[in-house]
Amino acid sequence: MTQVSPGPSPADVARIFESFGPFIAIWTLAFVIGFGALMFWGILSKAGRPGWRSLIPVYQWGEVAAVAGKPAWWGWVIGLSQLLPSILMIFIFNSMFSWLSTQEPGTIPVGMPPGFQWFTIVWIVGLAGFVFTILVAIAVARAFGQRDAWAAGLVLLPIVFYPIIGLGSSVYVGPNAPRQSGLPPPPPPYPAPPPPPPPPA
Repeated sequence: MTQVSPGPSPADVARIFESFGPFIAIWTLAFVIGFGALMFWGILSKAGRPGWRSLIPVYQWGEVAAVAGKPAWWGWVIGLSQLLPSILMIFIFNSMFSWLSTQEPGTIPVGMPPGFQWFTIVWIVGLAGFVFTILVAIAVARAFGQRDAWAAGLVLLPIVFYPIIGLGSSVYVGPNAPRQSGLPPPPPPYPAPPPPPPPPA
């Protein structure tokens, strides 16, 4: 009679995370650096800032926010919301499987694994980063003379729309550029009526 293998235990999975966790973190960092350079080098160069700053994770978003006229820490929150969860999840799952390996087989685990409270930080940072991503995207679109509809593309497909702005024909007009809504400009105001004649002496 053929016996079915029980599969890897939680301890085996924990050892896998311990072995490959550093490599995953390194690849995540390389991914952020590579795509940051692709998205932001041209944008920073057009705004008169050194393009190499796009190679520094988290700091790159602060530069983009400053180019758009927003506080640099807005961009830092965006960068942390993208980088921090990826790295924390490695340690969270490693901690969870290590904790499961200490439980008695066939029993239902009771309590919360150590490190699981980091999920709260991941959610808070992720939510704040999403809000600031929208605000910075709108400001970037206006700073490069694009319509507000471009902000949706910058949020949903940043790897496509940021390079289009940075490498395309868009010109940096500054953070105080007038809003481009795509609607026709309003009609010019009517000329002011002439002042009434002075009363007779």
